Formats: sequence, C-alpha cells, structure tokens
Amino acid sequence: MIVKEMADELSLNMVAAHVVSNNLSLYVGYSNDAFPSTGASTTLQVTTNSYRILMDAFTKLYLKSTVRNIPIRRVGLSANSVQDECFEQYSFFVDPEVMEKDRMITQSVNQIKARYGKNA
Repeated sequence: MIVKEMADELSLNMVAAHVVSNNLSLYVGYSNDAFPSTGASTTLQVTTNSYRILMDAFTKLYLKSTVRNIPIRRVGLSANSVQDECFEQYSFFVDPEVMEKDRMITQSVNQIKARYGKNA
C-alpha cells in the first residue's frame, strides 16, 4: 500500500532531520473529481518519529477517511507540529529499547541511502 511506503519515507526524513511530531495529517484526492477530496488528522499520545507508530497511525487514518470504490489520484502525508528530537516522549505501552533499536535501524537505512542512492 502506498501509504505505508510514504509513511516509511516520512519517518526516514524525520530521523535524518532529527525532528519528531505528535500530529499527523492524510490527504486523499480522487480521480476526475468524481468525489470530493477527503482527509483526516490525528494527534498521537507520544511525540515520535518511529516508523512503527507513524505507519500504524497513517494506516488507521487511511482506513477511516478513504472511499474505497473510487479511483485515487493523489495521496499526501504530513507531520505537523514538528519539534526537535530532544522533545521526544515515550509511552508506558511502548518499550524504549525497541524504539531505540528502530531508530538505529532507521539511521542505518539513511546512511545506506546516502551512500548508494535513494533506491538502495
């Protein structure tokens, strides 16, 4: 699903820029103006740039706000209220060790893409 790939790219960009967010928005535009554009936004309980949390939130927004029987032409994802990484918060329901491991993996992916190109 394209939303998952876009959420992955957004997470990679946020980790590279050392920023986090707790407010996410999704925009869906349909082909030939057959249906008005839809969108949704959500505020997360934590301020993060974790791929797992962003993907889950964007998937829920997509399922909640998208009309499934109309062809889609445009999809846009955005992270709002972006802050420096020093403001990142953890939740009681998320293991900080798992979050740190995810961050290290994301940083490694960013380094590989920087060295071998964005399609690596």
